[in-house]
Amino acid sequence: MIHIQFYLYIFMTHSIEIREKALEYLERCKNISQVARAYGIYRITLYCWLDLNQKIGKGDCRVVKVRPREIDRKELAAYIKQYPDAYLAEIAKHFHCSVVAVFLCFT
Repeated sequence: MIHIQFYLYIFMTHSIEIREKALEYLERCKNISQVARAYGIYRITLYCWLDLNQKIGKGDCRVVKVRPREIDRKELAAYIKQYPDAYLAEIAKHFHCSVVAVFLCFT
C-alpha cells in the first residue's frame, strides 16, 4: 500500500469509496461532465483522481496524516544567534519545516 502524505498537497475531501464509485461510473459512461453532475463534484477533481490512479494504481491510495516534528529549541537559538536577521522562511527552510512551525516556536 502506498501512503500519500499531506505535505504532498493531495487533499481528499471525499471518501475513497465515493472516489472509486465515481471512477467506476466514469469507466461505464465515458463522460466526465455526467459523472461530475451525478456525484456533485468538480470535473478537475475527477481528472486528479484519474491521474492519481494512473500514477499509483487503483485502490492503493490512503491518506496518512503526518505529525510535524518538533524543532529543537537549542538548535533554533544557536541558529538565531548566528543569523539574527534571518526571515522565518529562511529558518523554516533550514529546519525543514513550515513557517508556521517556526513562528509557533517564538510564541
